[in-house]
Amino acid sequence: MTPQDMMLLSSSTNLGQDYSGIEFRLGADVVLNNWIPIGTETNPFNGTFDGKGHTLTITSNVDEIYGGVFGCLSTDGVVKQLTVDVEGEIGSTYVGAVVAYNYGQIGMDSSTFKVT
Repeated sequence: MTPQDMMLLSSSTNLGQDYSGIEFRLGADVVLNNWIPIGTETNPFNGTFDGKGHTLTITSNVDEIYGGVFGCLSTDGVVKQLTVDVEGEIGSTYVGAVVAYNYGQIGMDSSTFKVT
C-alpha cells in the first residue's frame, strides 16, 4: 500500500465503508504526512490490517480528536504485525500510536513504536 492507498482507506472508512472480512497488507514501509486516522467512533475500521512486519511512520496528524494510524477499531477489527514510528504530536483526546480508540484486536507484535 502506498501513502495514497492508506489515505483512500482512511477516507472511505471514515465515510462508512464496511471492510468486514477484507484484509489489507503492507508491502513496504510507508510514511504518512498530514495523516487522518482510519476509523471514527461512528465509522470504525472493521477489517484486518496486516503490516507484514513493515513500519508506518506518522510525521503529522491533522485530526485533533483521534491520534494514531487507526482512530477507532471495531470489535471485528484486527491490526497485526505492524510497527509504528511517531514523529511529533499526533492528537489530544484519544491517542495511541497504533490505535487511538480500540474495541478490536491488536497483535502482540504490532505495538512496537517510538515517540520522538
